[in-house]
Amino acid sequence: MTPAAESPLIQREGCVEEQGVYKEFNAIMKQGVPVPTNRQWREVQIAEATDPTDTERNRLGADQIMLDGKLMQHRNYFGVRVLLPV
Repeated sequence: MTPAAESPLIQREGCVEEQGVYKEFNAIMKQGVPVPTNRQWREVQIAEATDPTDTERNRLGADQIMLDGKLMQHRNYFGVRVLLPV
């Protein structure tokens, strides 16, 4: 996150800081908690991915929630809540 925020492109174009995962990581970084690298982030997402045929986890109340009438996959990686559209 830190190198991304310091990139010339982000410096020039700006960043939406009050949105989604970035907002949560930013709050964690301000508390001095180390955040994962991009590699760690991708590895945990791949390791915890749900098999599309897994009817136990792919259901409302397990790994899925309704948010504003939309079905979302709910995950928690490194203490950060992640919502992904189904």
